[in-house]
Amino acid sequence: MKALLDEINLENGSNYKKAVLEKYSDNELLKRVFAMALDKVTYSYGITMKNITYTTVDAPYGDLETSLDVMEQEFVTRTTTGNKAKELLINMLSILSEDDAYVIERILDRDLKTRLGRSEVNKVWKNLIVKPPYTRCEIGTEANILKNMPVDKDGNFINKVYSEVKMDGTFRRAVKDGEEVEITSRPGIESSFPLIEGQLQSLEIEGVVFIGEMTLRGEQNRSTGNGIINSDDIPHKDVLFTVWDMVPVNEYSMTKAEIKAAEKAGTLSLYEDRFAQLEELLSESMDNVELIEYRIVKNMKEAFEHFLEVTERGDEGTVIKAHDMTHKDGNSKKQLKVKLVIELDVRIVSFNEGNKGSKNEAYFSGINYTNDEGTIQGSVGVTSLTEDIRDWFHEHRDEVIGDVMTLFCNDITIARDSEVYAMSHPRYDMLRGKDKVTDSLVRALEQKQMAMEMKARVR
Repeated sequence: MKALLDEINLENGSNYKKAVLEKYSDNELLKRVFAMALDKVTYSYGITMKNITYTTVDAPYGDLETSLDVMEQEFVTRTTTGNKAKELLINMLSILSEDDAYVIERILDRDLKTRLGRSEVNKVWKNLIVKPPYTRCEIGTEANILKNMPVDKDGNFINKVYSEVKMDGTFRRAVKDGEEVEITSRPGIESSFPLIEGQLQSLEIEGVVFIGEMTLRGEQNRSTGNGIINSDDIPHKDVLFTVWDMVPVNEYSMTKAEIKAAEKAGTLSLYEDRFAQLEELLSESMDNVELIEYRIVKNMKEAFEHFLEVTERGDEGTVIKAHDMTHKDGNSKKQLKVKLVIELDVRIVSFNEGNKGSKNEAYFSGINYTNDEGTIQGSVGVTSLTEDIRDWFHEHRDEVIGDVMTLFCNDITIARDSEVYAMSHPRYDMLRGKDKVTDSLVRALEQKQMAMEMKARVR
């Protein structure tokens, strides 16, 4: 098996690697090795090679397939854990050849050293590597709110509804199911955060997946903070893991069919229970792990009041969650983004040059705007544009200076040290031409009030 992995690594080109993998696509053992190394949903071992030392025998009498069986039967099922798992692993490695022991090490380290990821492997063996589940928010439309967060005749929620600050960091999940805490990003890439791992390990609970986002303490710029967290030079003491859910491992790794069956049987955990347990666990202050900021709201008016408090201090927004939300992969209608949709016409005044080292370095980083009375000013980032629209603006910069464009935003705010208002998270919609009139501040604030009242009237 090691010889096959070495062959894949003879050249660095992805086409070569894929060709070698396709050549051995009928090799069931190779297929199994890739699955057990890269599929972190189906295969969670609760043990790593950390602090494991062993010496192989001169005449090995173990074999790789049997060792993989042991890993599935003893480690994946958590039949054997802790010191007993370490002893079993050491004994297992000691009777293997050096090459087979190397393969086991690579599996437990989640890195076969082939530079092949999930997408490349799944092109050869369809759906072999399960994508880590990720629960997305739906938009808080009237229909979604009424269906999933029902209200009484007075417009108050019948059941408990949470309003939580929407984080603006980089998503992480932390599996605590054994002696090690394994932290992975949204696509499943593992990374090490020793301080956070240690603090989660100290919690008296096993068999759970913590779900949240990491931010850099004190850093206001999202892209800068996320870039540092994802770099090779992480200031670990300043990284904060903000957690909003804690899902049992057995539920987290369910297939969609299993989730559907469990939902029908009513055996899945509810958000209200998971969150209460999480809040109790995190009741004592930790340096690098914290609970999401939240409040219980009794109606949409209170939900939007919380939203405004959050956006006016500069955060992105809020998410409301139903008490009976279950964990799932995909969009959840019981987890809704709160948004004010405000549409304003403003005038283009200039372009900001692209940030050095970014993919937009050769283009621009933002379009600066103002209304004609000068009371609303700001910049709409290039990331709110599609590549086609970005390219068009790049080619027609001089022509569009002075044009009116329509932007959507979540809020209109004013900073404490500023005399002008700005849009919160503006998004480009269309060009309107030079002859159009821009919206006044009065008109903008009227739109904001109308949006709030429309949402608050939800029944």
